[in-house]
Amino acid sequence: IEAPAREIGGTVEGIPDWRFHANRLNYKEDEPLESYVSQCREKNLVYEYYHASGDAYLLRADEVLHRVKPLQQKDRRVVLVFGYNYSPKTIYSDRVTGLYDG
Repeated sequence: IEAPAREIGGTVEGIPDWRFHANRLNYKEDEPLESYVSQCREKNLVYEYYHASGDAYLLRADEVLHRVKPLQQKDRRVVLVFGYNYSPKTIYSDRVTGLYDG
């Protein structure tokens, strides 16, 4: 809905095909992500996406490890998020379950 200028932050970072890369890096679900994300950065696997005010996008959050970069100065980023699930037997990690209150 509202986005600051790209240089201020608030862009979306993502690692497409995260399960594939996590498997190759021997990542275990209960381990901290930081060192694995750093390894992906070194291999240029982290992509940054800027979305201007009014833009919309779809993200397969189960396939793309993602985050929103912090804002570098006082500004705001306003988003409207819809979650959807296409599989009746989805198993969420503890990270995701916490977002949806169990």
